[in-house]
Amino acid sequence: MQDIPGSEKELSQALIDFKERTERWESERKARLLESGSEEDIKQLAKQIQRKVKDDQKLKAGIPLNALGVQKKAIFLFVLTAAYLLFELAFNARLLDVIGTSVNESDIDHIEMWGRMISGCALTLGFWSLAIRAYKPFRSSLLAMTLVAAACFAASYFIQERILHTISETSTAAQKRAAASLVLITRSIHSHDVDLKGIDLEGIDTQSPEAKTFLAMFPAMAIYTDNVEQKTEREVRQLLRRQVIDDMGGFNHVFKQVYLESEVAINKSFNSYAEGAKKYHDVIATIPREQQEAYRKYRNGLGRQTPYTLPRYAYPQVRNKVYASGVPVPRRWDPRDKATFYRVIDEKIRRQANNRYNSEIQYRLGAVIGPNLNYSQFVASTPIQRKWRTMISMNYQIPLRTGMSPEQFKTQVFEPWVDAIVEDETRRVLAPVSSFEEGGFNYHEGNTAIRIAFVPLVAFTFSIAGALFHIVKTSWLASKSLNARKIVQAIVCISALGVTLWYFLPPTRTPNAVTESVLFNKLETDVAGKANNLTASGIRYLVQFQPAFYPIAEGIRSNILQGFDFGVRMAD
Repeated sequence: MQDIPGSEKELSQALIDFKERTERWESERKARLLESGSEEDIKQLAKQIQRKVKDDQKLKAGIPLNALGVQKKAIFLFVLTAAYLLFELAFNARLLDVIGTSVNESDIDHIEMWGRMISGCALTLGFWSLAIRAYKPFRSSLLAMTLVAAACFAASYFIQERILHTISETSTAAQKRAAASLVLITRSIHSHDVDLKGIDLEGIDTQSPEAKTFLAMFPAMAIYTDNVEQKTEREVRQLLRRQVIDDMGGFNHVFKQVYLESEVAINKSFNSYAEGAKKYHDVIATIPREQQEAYRKYRNGLGRQTPYTLPRYAYPQVRNKVYASGVPVPRRWDPRDKATFYRVIDEKIRRQANNRYNSEIQYRLGAVIGPNLNYSQFVASTPIQRKWRTMISMNYQIPLRTGMSPEQFKTQVFEPWVDAIVEDETRRVLAPVSSFEEGGFNYHEGNTAIRIAFVPLVAFTFSIAGALFHIVKTSWLASKSLNARKIVQAIVCISALGVTLWYFLPPTRTPNAVTESVLFNKLETDVAGKANNLTASGIRYLVQFQPAFYPIAEGIRSNILQGFDFGVRMAD
């Protein structure tokens, strides 16, 4: 057994000798393999040599063998996270523009869907880091990333939908009824049809971030106010009337584009009716001639006999002959009965004329009306009134007539029409609380109103939380992409978090003109008392946070993303 070298110098020399012998043995093995090995063995050996050369180069540069792979993954995630952050910030600005200036259900649904997609991206990026780390081969990583993305998007959609569903389910019928009124009132506030008592909107820029945020939060805050429906009933009726007129397009539109154009169609219908009625009357006018002609043929068919000289035993034979000629006389018809003969011909012609007329008028007008109407009677007839109301989308029994002046139309049709719609809408919005309970007539409408009221709060919370978190994460990935040490990465994260808090925390805690208003403080007190302090404080901080956050987000949307509107086009 060889002695173990004692000194450090001897130990170092022994290691060098061992390495040289190992390399010599490896070289001899490779030489033998090249002399006698197969072509496949030689290829494998060449790959090993190339891999060793690359590893030697990395070691000489002072880079760990797995560092470059980690760096590539960090750069990949940094680029994706930075791109996501730009869209998240831009989305927050557009979200505020949309829900802070409108309560249009279609716009809110559209921007809400974008919010869920972007939240899905945020969740996906968080789990992709794990997927890339767990699966080293590219194909395995790609499959894992695809599955993770699908799961994260589904989870994001479900989580936000579940939050809104829970809010709807836990809201009382009274709150749903209040939400239905408040959504309507908020829409009118946006259009400046209503002023909010307790807040000086003249002294506040209604396009400012804080004003937009407050108006977006207003329905969610006001549903906790006692007797909100009684306090707003008069305004609701006025707003409904204004909204109905706006939805109809205004009086001038209804008179010129609806009434006058439909009047032209009614006149055309009368002309078509008159044409069909004339054909009918032309046929009726032939009855005397047809009667005389048929009776003449009947007399000629008797030969030398006359109806009065015809023996009784010949009556059946004569009746059958007359019936076969197209005159449907009764079974016991007396050949001497000229009046009955004329009557059955009259009935036959009228029946045939009526059938042809009804078929033609049904085809022309879509309804059957008598052929003896003049123009006024035609217009006033029930089928034509029904057709005319359908033509102008009227669901109320308001008499329509032609030739009305604008003043006549306004007093006799337009105003009664608006009144009827407003009355129905008022009964719907101010319906009894019981109708908003589960199974009630307004249950689904109440749930929709609650969703519209709380979508802004949920959407803002997810959007701002995602943006702030990914500001820090993007900084961390940037340092990791540069192959910085972990201590440096930690310092970068802490610095990014500190700068973010330093910039946003002071304005978030500083009251502004909106949060100092009497109305906001009254609503905040109601929310704190009937919901919870966390929700009340969250809304306050959100209203105070946006003035600092919105300019940055809108700058990114307008400049970097070239005004990308997330599919909602509106006046900015």
